[in-house]
Amino acid sequence: MRRITVQVSDDAHKALKLLGIVEAKSFGAVVLDAIEFYLQHKRAYELGVARNASAIKTHPDQDRSDYAHLPEASGG
Repeated sequence: MRRITVQVSDDAHKALKLLGIVEAKSFGAVVLDAIEFYLQHKRAYELGVARNASAIKTHPDQDRSDYAHLPEASGG
């Protein structure tokens, strides 16, 4: 398992901590659950590597604007 460091707002940190208390989970478990939910919701596990953002294969009902922020890969 990889380790990451992220910055979150004070409100998000407080909400995550309180959710952990309410659900009797560690802070890390709550964050991992949130990440997993997001990845599944965005169908991230279905994504593949593409040469550029316009070549990304998306699910038919998925908004392509979700990937508008991705830089185009340089050829090579």
